[in-house]
Amino acid sequence: MNPFVIRAVAFQEDGMWVARCIDYNFASCAETLDELADELLRQVLDQIEADRDAGQEPFFGYKAAPKKYWDMFAAAEAVSRPIENRKRLPQRDPRQPAKVETQLIPVAA
Repeated sequence: MNPFVIRAVAFQEDGMWVARCIDYNFASCAETLDELADELLRQVLDQIEADRDAGQEPFFGYKAAPKKYWDMFAAAEAVSRPIENRKRLPQRDPRQPAKVETQLIPVAA
């Protein structure tokens, strides 16, 4: 099974941290960066599981985020360092343990 990559940019908006996924235009939010990483991971895994249970490819039908978020992502890679790396092994199917990594990079909105 090929790895599934989710690219996201993290930023603050209205007092909350937001992770906007650029390939599949969805967002997660939380009060702290640490909570944001957990929320994003939970949301991604839930969506993958729901899509697979429905017999679809993960994130089937999602479109890319607007250009504004791609630009933020590109700028973050150039000037910011990763603030957190997490590695999780979902326990859904022990015959297919998928490694999931999240990496959040904060940028100014």
